[in-house]
Parts: sequence; structure tokens; C-alpha cells
Amino acid sequence: MANKEIQERILRALENGPLYITQIAKNTSLSKNTVGKYVEILTESGKVGIVEFANTKMVHLNKR
Repeated sequence: MANKEIQERILRALENGPLYITQIAKNTSLSKNTVGKYVEILTESGKVGIVEFANTKMVHLNKR
């Protein structure tokens, strides 16, 4: 699977609102490690933001 396709799957999963990493993984059939890696890439590019609660991360789309 291409990097861009993985990023697009994550972005589509977030279209209906913020999700935890585990929820994104479940909704996209990707591993939590893969989601975490690509969320970091998407965060660096400014496409998503992260809010941390204790040891969990809530991911949301950044407004364009």
C-alpha cells in the first residue's frame, strides 16, 4: 500500500470528527503502529492536530 493511500485513509476516517489512534486503526484496518507513524507525518505537514489525554492521543483534522 502506498504512503499517500494510507494518509488518505486516515484523513477520510477523520472527516466525521476526532478519533483516538485505536479508533482510526479499527476504522481503517491498519495497525496502531502504522496509524501512529502516519499521524505523526500528517501532524508535521499541518493536516491534522493531536490532543493528548494521559497516555492516549485524540487526532483531529486541522481547518483548511
